[in-house]
Amino acid sequence: MEYYQQALDYVDENGMNVFGVLVHGEVEDILELVEDTDLISLKIDQVLPLSPHLY
Repeated sequence: MEYYQQALDYVDENGMNVFGVLVHGEVEDILELVEDTDLISLKIDQVLPLSPHLY
């Protein structure tokens, strides 16, 4: 348990960078995440429909 506390202390002191993440969700939820998160940049690479058979 001490290892995890040391890791948490390090992140609290130095911060953390995330260089890639896959996010899946409804448009409203994604917009809320973007608005409530301290982002430096955001790149949307691909948006897929819920079902490939929707026209």
